[in-house]
Amino acid sequence: MKRREIVSVCSLLFWFLAPLDVFGQFPQVSRPEAYNHILRLYAAANYEQALGECRQLIEQDPLWWRPYFRLALTAQVSGRLTEAQAFFAAQLAQTPPNPLGHLGLGIVHHLKKDFAAAVAEDKKCLSMLPEFASGFHWLVLSYRDLQREEEAEAFFLSQVQARPKSAAAHFGLGWHYYQRRRFEAARTEIEQALTIDSQLFDAHFDLGLTYEAQGRYREALAAYRQSSAVAERERDEEAQRIALTNVGNLETRLGYYDEASRTLNRALDLARRCDDILLEEKSLGSLGTIEHRRDKYQAALSYYQQALAVARKVPIGSSPQTHLGNVAALYLDLGNLPAAIEAYQEVQAMALDEGYQGYIWNSLGRAYALQSDWPQAIDCFEHARVIGTRRNSPAILSTALTGLSSIHAHTGDYATALSAIQQAIELGRVMTDPFFDGYVLNQLGALHLRFGAATKAAEVYRQALAIEAVRTSPRTLWRAHSGLAAAYVQLGQLDQAREHYQQAIEAMEDVRSKVGGEEEKAGFFQDKIAVYKKQIALLLDLHARDTKAGYDTQAFHYTERARARAFLDLLAEARVSVEQNATPDLAKRQQELQQSISQLTAQVVQERSKETSKQDKARIDELEKGFSRADADWGDWLRELRRRNPRYAALKYPEPLALAEVQRMLDDKTILLSYSLAEPASFLFAVSRADFQVKRLPSEAALSEGVQKLLAAITDKSHPAPEEYRRQAVRLSEQLLKPVSHMLAGKNALVIVADGALHRLPFDALLAPGAAAQGDLRRLDYLIRRFAISYAPSASVLAGLQNETRETGSKGLIAFGDPVYDERSEGVIASTLRAAGGRLNFQRLPHSHAEIDGVAGLFAADDRELFLGEAASEENVKVPERLSRYRMVHFSTHGYVNEARPRFSGLVLSMPAPTSPQSAIRNPQSEDGLLSAYEIFNLKLKADLVVLSACETGLGKEVKGEGLMSLTRAFIYAGTPSVVVSLWNVNDESAADLMIRFYRHLKTGKTSKAEALRQAQLETIRDNGFPFFWAPFVLVGKQ
Repeated sequence: MKRREIVSVCSLLFWFLAPLDVFGQFPQVSRPEAYNHILRLYAAANYEQALGECRQLIEQDPLWWRPYFRLALTAQVSGRLTEAQAFFAAQLAQTPPNPLGHLGLGIVHHLKKDFAAAVAEDKKCLSMLPEFASGFHWLVLSYRDLQREEEAEAFFLSQVQARPKSAAAHFGLGWHYYQRRRFEAARTEIEQALTIDSQLFDAHFDLGLTYEAQGRYREALAAYRQSSAVAERERDEEAQRIALTNVGNLETRLGYYDEASRTLNRALDLARRCDDILLEEKSLGSLGTIEHRRDKYQAALSYYQQALAVARKVPIGSSPQTHLGNVAALYLDLGNLPAAIEAYQEVQAMALDEGYQGYIWNSLGRAYALQSDWPQAIDCFEHARVIGTRRNSPAILSTALTGLSSIHAHTGDYATALSAIQQAIELGRVMTDPFFDGYVLNQLGALHLRFGAATKAAEVYRQALAIEAVRTSPRTLWRAHSGLAAAYVQLGQLDQAREHYQQAIEAMEDVRSKVGGEEEKAGFFQDKIAVYKKQIALLLDLHARDTKAGYDTQAFHYTERARARAFLDLLAEARVSVEQNATPDLAKRQQELQQSISQLTAQVVQERSKETSKQDKARIDELEKGFSRADADWGDWLRELRRRNPRYAALKYPEPLALAEVQRMLDDKTILLSYSLAEPASFLFAVSRADFQVKRLPSEAALSEGVQKLLAAITDKSHPAPEEYRRQAVRLSEQLLKPVSHMLAGKNALVIVADGALHRLPFDALLAPGAAAQGDLRRLDYLIRRFAISYAPSASVLAGLQNETRETGSKGLIAFGDPVYDERSEGVIASTLRAAGGRLNFQRLPHSHAEIDGVAGLFAADDRELFLGEAASEENVKVPERLSRYRMVHFSTHGYVNEARPRFSGLVLSMPAPTSPQSAIRNPQSEDGLLSAYEIFNLKLKADLVVLSACETGLGKEVKGEGLMSLTRAFIYAGTPSVVVSLWNVNDESAADLMIRFYRHLKTGKTSKAEALRQAQLETIRDNGFPFFWAPFVLVGKQ
């Protein structure tokens, strides 16, 4: 970069003419090469040599300021600031004195936080080099941190008044105004500096900062590009790297993603050539932002994680909080709101500048708003609004106003909502950020729609779709198309609405295809399922107008496209077995994570085993955070495993089935009932091999209420309510089955594809359509009397399970049951599961041993293997190749549900013995006795059937579009097409008897699994007709 070190004192000419051995220490090495070598030494933590080469470079080129800064910084990192101070003082003792010795001393004092001394040295430097712009830069920062604003302003004004033609003086005053957030005054002074000296890098760069702070992004980009050009001409590579990073960031802001990617990759390449780890970190983070804006979440996360890894190597100046905040934003976009909030709060606890605090407050506000926690959301947005106003930041303020507008709209305050969004739009016009423009226009369109202004909404959404950057941002694109479709529905233009819903769905599915991992895909889809359901309802409205156009078959296909897509992809991934093909380093990392989770469990056991009054609540909260981190770390491990696996990269995911394909899958005696719950109406799609019909049902709220009442009547053991059960069983049968009763005639097998609350409903316990509800419960005409009933996440998943050719085990049965928990362990386990977010009604399993014995008696001794009591351990489950030898796998143990973190749901096996009788602590190297879902995924099964006769093993976190994230998914992934699970805790002799009866019928080889379960249920009904005892078990998967 062209140096602005014009010295008027004649005696200083001697300094320039003094003989220096410029290349004595660096033969054939240019100044940039020598400086880059220092950066490599710094990155390698070779501080001793870096300091030495800084001193040599200063002696060779004494009026180039960068080595002074690098020397001081290296000295601070290595604890040698006193030595650096002595070196700079020695520069001043020379004849003539080196003016940049004062700069070096000023930087040292600044790093020591002695800002008054720093100001004094910076002024001395400028008295000798009055046109040294970088000297003004440091003096402004020293004054800012000294917090003597009036004194500072008087000084910088005096410099301009004394030398009105001085570019450096105008720059200094402008930079001072920038730090005071007086951006217009800053711009005026910096532009004046550039009229005097158009090659002043600092002025071009800081003009870019000023425009960016004002939200004037196009002008900021032009200024940054000018600074980059100046740096390149002057061969100041560090300045060029800094400028290129800012150029790339502004290109990203303006939606020029391809240009931004090229710019930032160039900056990254330049940074890596010389090991400029700070600029490498920033470039990686910025590249992640590009991919994030493109909704390429996997690529974005990879960049953020690389940036974090580099940040850990940067001794001073890194920004890990920025990358952690970006990861939190990914969690938010993927629908993992608890993880996002926790991550944002973790970032918030770090030392942040006020501007970034504003960003975090806005992000937290959005997260709370998505949880419908309006008071928390308002509080966060108000914090951000105050910061945005105080800092004169359009970006922070406009985002806060947009968030507040959305909340006011939800609470029905249209006028306040409209006022806030209009203010945000005005700020957006200043900012010229097309990404924000699309976002805020979508919000305005939603506001108009909510209050019935469909024509206005349509116009706003069309404006959003006209923005070029919106068309390259899928998340903004699908919202605009979906909003426009909803507006057209209100306007009665249904064909146009259908087209725009279709385009919205295509944009969403394009993003979904790039999201890795089952939980990420499921989370991403949660807030988008509503679009599918609106399209389904619209198509069925069109079908009512034209029954021959095939709109009803299209609607069915959309139900399949919206249902259990993550599970469908999971089945394809199971064939790749990515988890079972880990490289040594990933296998080691997996072992470390599993051990970490086990140790967390042990520590919770230790704390929870104390009396309640003596438990350390803060410690328990910290351990809870540890479980959250473990959950996130496991997800990161899975993503990296899949990223590296070439078979995964080449994987072709199955497409959801069309109606004709589903019909071909069914035999003549089977009917599939697929439910889609929504407001104001739900729908039932009845599919048989030869027929297809769609029926309108009551709203989701009405059906959910009925399910809740029926379950309460059945499962409340202390207050069973058989009469209420009868009422709800009849009511739900009329709502859910009677509309297609004519299609049920002549069928003997029923497949239920549930939705919403229906996932928790045992259809077996409903009465057959038209059946009487009075009389002996043992003689009622339950639906199970007429049909063998099974359940499937979707028709497409069922087809995948039925069509897959599987190798099965050579032996009959392996069973685990009657696990051992002593009195101490029992309480500890329950506490542990509660601390981990699980819920468990923990009690003995008095009939487990008898159940296993009864089932085992149906198999020859050499065709079975039993693990009872202490042998029912996690270690025995995980013995390599053990489970894969058996066609049937049976667990009679407790199950537990962790709805907050589904991968930690699982089965409770015999707990390892404590290390001493007085302690609950066990050996942390051993298994913890909890067979969690993430571990089940790694089992290798060749089973036709897995039976989980434990409490509530069929339950789990309900995710819109996916159903229940239960253990069923994990076992199917591990290698079985069918799983029997329970919907509630029976823990009764009747359950053990039902299991034995089920296996007896299954062993005949004459019935399907669903029919064997049906026969067992019918036999149990003869003993006790109340559904609590015979209806908890359901078959999921292949019949």
